[in-house]
Amino acid sequence: MSRRTITKRNLYPTYVGEDRHINSILRNKEGFIVKPIYTIDGQFVKYILTNIKDTVSIRPDNNGKRGGGVSRFLKSISNNNHHFFSDNNVVNNNYTGDLYMYCIHCPDQVLKPVSEFTTNKTQKTTICHDGLCRQSFCRDCKQTYVNKGDAGNSSRTKDQFIEDNGARLRGLLEIVLGIKPKIDYKLIWEKYEGLCFNCGEFIPFDKTDAKGLDHTLPHSKWWSLSNEDSTLLCSHKINGCNGSKSDKWPNIFYNDEQLVKLNKMTGIDLEILRGEPHYNPDVVEKFIERFDDVLKKWSDWGRYTRKNGTNKYKEFVRYLGKEINKLKKFNSDKNVYKLVSMLEKYHGEKYE
Repeated sequence: MSRRTITKRNLYPTYVGEDRHINSILRNKEGFIVKPIYTIDGQFVKYILTNIKDTVSIRPDNNGKRGGGVSRFLKSISNNNHHFFSDNNVVNNNYTGDLYMYCIHCPDQVLKPVSEFTTNKTQKTTICHDGLCRQSFCRDCKQTYVNKGDAGNSSRTKDQFIEDNGARLRGLLEIVLGIKPKIDYKLIWEKYEGLCFNCGEFIPFDKTDAKGLDHTLPHSKWWSLSNEDSTLLCSHKINGCNGSKSDKWPNIFYNDEQLVKLNKMTGIDLEILRGEPHYNPDVVEKFIERFDDVLKKWSDWGRYTRKNGTNKYKEFVRYLGKEINKLKKFNSDKNVYKLVSMLEKYHGEKYE
């Protein structure tokens, strides 16, 4: 897998010389620290609410980094022993209230619910009872500072966008077959006049967490997302239409009047929009024609990630088996039936 060609750091706000709250800890709505307690083998037990807020002053250095005192403080928070907390500091030994955090990047230091932060299974700090780590930046700042800029997603190579199973592997299929179109959000936004196609609410162009583009025909069935056939839907920040529509065939989500309008907006045949779910026949046919090319790319991806010590190889094999089982439900189509037979033979020879 090729590496991204740009290695610059993103232009995160540094707040040099300003006092900042510690961001990587849980709190209640008043800002008091909530400490999770775990068993020795990492199983969540409970939260305890303290009367402690920040006890160290954070003044980032000229590079925007925090001092060592903060690191020691965070380590004491995550440590399960109670040398940092005396009985006088604990005000609720079994806290069940809402959880909040400060975002490391937000200019206004306002507490936000943990639901507004992205999650990461691999990190070990700021873990909630669901076992997921809340990253130090909120969803808004992830779009503004993390995903954008020279060091963000814009600098990724095509291979790097195919770094996870499922949708990323379907993206690889599109790349190998040369059918992955470019997306111009502004063009699509203007086409729909900034209005969510489903609920009609206005989606501010510069409000990144409200944006949503839908594969009008599901990506899980190998339909692409292009300027012509995508649909503008709002995200969870408005009415959540994009999430509600996810992976549904149009006639399951929209009424007939909407389907007629969608036909005019996207150019997708009305009978397809009204019809039964099915895999993209053009992609199925091209997959069969270039079967060896596609499977070589897929298996190369699996071998590369296994060599580098991740579990993606097992995920790839598991994904391939699941994709075969999904395709089997559409065996009435002769090309799908043929592709299933080819995939089953490949899967059996390689992995069983």
